[in-house]
This record gives sequence, C-alpha cells and structure tokens, in this order.
Amino acid sequence: MNDYYDFYELIMTPNYKWLQIAFSILLVVILIASILILMYSVGLWKVYKKAGKKGWQSVIPIYNIYVGCQICGIDTRWVLITIVISFAAVIIKSLAPISAICNLYFTILYSVSMARSFNKDDSFAIGLILLGPIFYFLLGLKKNEYIGANPMKDFVFEMINPKEKAKQESNDTAIPASNTTNDSNNNIKRPNYCSNCGSKIIDGTNYCGNCGQKI
Repeated sequence: MNDYYDFYELIMTPNYKWLQIAFSILLVVILIASILILMYSVGLWKVYKKAGKKGWQSVIPIYNIYVGCQICGIDTRWVLITIVISFAAVIIKSLAPISAICNLYFTILYSVSMARSFNKDDSFAIGLILLGPIFYFLLGLKKNEYIGANPMKDFVFEMINPKEKAKQESNDTAIPASNTTNDSNNNIKRPNYCSNCGSKIIDGTNYCGNCGQKI
C-alpha cells in the first residue's frame, strides 16, 4: 500500500509532469479507438444485413472480406491473392512494394464496388477508404438500399487472364436454350445463369451476385 502512495507522490512531482500528460493522452487515444471500433462494427453489421447476409459474418476477420466481395460482386480470389502476397512480403522484403500496390488496388476496387452496390457515387468510396469506421457506420444506418452487386471494372484480371475474358465473351454469344428466357417480344434472350461461375441470375440485375460478371 505504501508503495502505491510513493509512486503516486512521485508522478505528481514537477519532474514527472510529462508522465501525467502522456498517461492522459493514452487514455484519450484508447477512448477514441474504442469508439471507432464500435462504430465500424455496428455499421458493417448493418451493411451486411441490408445485403441479405448474416450480421455475424461481418465480424470474422478475413471471412468478412470474402463475404464483402460477394456483396459487391468482386472476384473472391482477391482475398487469397492479397493474403498470399502480404505474407510473402514479410518473408521476402523485395516484394513489399508489390504487396503495397496490390493491397491499395484491392482497397480501391472493394470500396468503389461497395459504394456503387448501395447506390452511392465513387466519391463516397473515398470516405470508406480514408475514414472507414465513420462511413461504414453512415452506410449501415442511413436509408441506403442495397441495389445488388455493382462492381468496379477489374482491369487486373482482364489483363492477366485474357483467355478467360474471351471465353466469357464466346459463352455470351452461345447461351444454351435451357438457360435463357425470352422477353415480351421473344426477340431478346437473357441468361438465367452466369456464364462465368454458373450461379443463378436474379431477375432485374445486370451483374452476377456471386462473381460480379456483367450479364
């Protein structure tokens, strides 16, 4: 008990004034961080619920990004790519710049796609990137309806996998009759299933809700 009072008297002396200031700043930082974490968690939970997902899926690290890619129509392989490159950069220091560029691109792709999927313009994505806890909180609590997966164009996958893009285009021109429905004048055919991943297409949407492929 005496040791406690000795320490208290010590830090209250003028020579230890800096310690009082540092301790006060630390408490403020912890308080602000706790508020931001709470705002981010609540906002993300609401966002996932709006998109028809389970709220708990938003709080599991890595898995929540995977589900988020499904919500906004991004290729889910990006989750694995960013994880592998990030771990590789820790072991091989020369890969650090590549890892930084890859993660920056994915962050922009993810944020823009998420904003568009909730009928927000691309400027809102800047807020999601720079002030994520606040803007996800606003996105979750405001009356922003989920309009379906509306991803940003993924230039990287189009460049590194041109054969798959050509295959998708050829599939679009040769859709099986069993997978098509006619419109009111029976002249235009629309696919019932995604030509990329085979998932069923929801009526009225222009993108696949699973992989983000444009219909």
